[in-house]
Amino acid sequence: MTDLRKPEKRYRPEIKGIRTIATLLIAVYHIWFGRVSGGVDVFFILSGFLMTTSLLSRMERMGTIKLGEYFLGLSRRLFTQALLVIVVVGGFSLLFLPQIQWGEIITHMTASIFYYENWRLAFDAVDYLAQDNSASPFQHYWSLGVQGQLYSSWPILIITVYFLAQKVFKTPERKTFLVALIIICAASISYSVYQTNVNQPWAYFDTFARVWEFGIAASSTILISLYIDDVKADMLVPVYDEKDYPGARAIFDKTEAPKGFEPIPSPLAINQDLPAFYGQMECLGKGQIHVKKCSFNESDNPDYTIALVGGSHSGHWFPALEILAKEMNFQLDLYNHDGCRFTNEDTENHLTKTCLKWNANLLKHLQENPPDLVFTTSTLNKHDTVPVGYIGQWRQLEGITTVFAVRDNPRMKKDIPSCLENADNPLECAITRDEGVSKVLPWENTEGIPSNVIFADLTDYFCDDQICYPVIGNVIVYRDNNHLTAQYAKTLAPFLKKPLQEALESLDVMSEKDSF
Repeated sequence: MTDLRKPEKRYRPEIKGIRTIATLLIAVYHIWFGRVSGGVDVFFILSGFLMTTSLLSRMERMGTIKLGEYFLGLSRRLFTQALLVIVVVGGFSLLFLPQIQWGEIITHMTASIFYYENWRLAFDAVDYLAQDNSASPFQHYWSLGVQGQLYSSWPILIITVYFLAQKVFKTPERKTFLVALIIICAASISYSVYQTNVNQPWAYFDTFARVWEFGIAASSTILISLYIDDVKADMLVPVYDEKDYPGARAIFDKTEAPKGFEPIPSPLAINQDLPAFYGQMECLGKGQIHVKKCSFNESDNPDYTIALVGGSHSGHWFPALEILAKEMNFQLDLYNHDGCRFTNEDTENHLTKTCLKWNANLLKHLQENPPDLVFTTSTLNKHDTVPVGYIGQWRQLEGITTVFAVRDNPRMKKDIPSCLENADNPLECAITRDEGVSKVLPWENTEGIPSNVIFADLTDYFCDDQICYPVIGNVIVYRDNNHLTAQYAKTLAPFLKKPLQEALESLDVMSEKDSF
């Protein structure tokens, strides 16, 4: 149940091209002009971009950056090769250079090994007695020293900012990191300008005067990602007439959809036709054990609070619930963990230990901060009984809150977008109702259901008596073979409203009884 695929590593010709240009700039200026080029600055900016992209990806995928693993990987990539060159150059220097230079060579060799050669050169640049020393064969390691220092501090900066965003400020992580970068860049540029005027040789090697180059690249990375998210969101909201694209209403009314209209979403947009919360990284809990909550339709006085909990099969009901939250005046709290379910057991060994730990933490959170209703899935695939782990989780909320458990949607045999693209008739991609769902209602076939559970079955909005359809009312139902498109989920809102309203009204009745 994974919505977002991990991108494959691939060759990046644009990155290789920029590196080549930077290298040529350095070589040309040093060899023919005898001056300092901007090639090093290009390397710093490029390093900031690549490092930030990689670290943010880890942070948002895993919930943290494992520093031991990170530094081990960093040392494998950088330290081993750099150390080899240092040892070879040091050996030849001791063999062929006068002994009077050995002390200085060993000093710079040590500084290069431990990545502070830039500071060694900075002190030499302002040390009157050191100005007449011969050029160090290791002086080109100064830029590697700057990079090593920033590579070491950057993950700590990201972890700290994300912690503050989540625990203290309660703000979106990426936007909070962007604000932190703007402050850091402003401070670094100001310091660099001042130090260059006061002591230019020192400023050239000073790490703090170079931080802004990494920061500019990192800020650009975040701004580009936020812009892309906004553009994608705009592209995925087509303007259409509900009469032409009735979606679930067509199967409810038992009417044919208007002819002559291409189904939506389009082939280009369907893979990204996700619930809106996928555009907010701070709402995604996949790979993490700590609980993330995102609230929607917040107000000072909502009539109810509904918690949407679980993985992608709970999450794809979000577009319908988001519409109903406004209509019915309830606050919608999202607790998402893709690839996971709201369960305390994994009898089929499909879930991760992280998922089960997240479930335990989520259960504790819901017990301490109970919503009026917990919305989750009640079944799995076409199993004819309710999973034992679901029941175990619901039972631990008995007497605390009510669970609204919706039947899982049918799973198709083929990837629907690909099938529709190659099919002459959408029915070629359909399955029979018996292939999609069990013949019996699973909760009527399961013992030990807790008293706090209300069930809902919307199968009739995916299938008629015989067939489960890939396209209903000119709207494509699935973005793969089992996840709903956001477009179709929105059309389910009117039909989800009735059972949801009945469930909420039953809460009011129970509340009145308790008050007597």
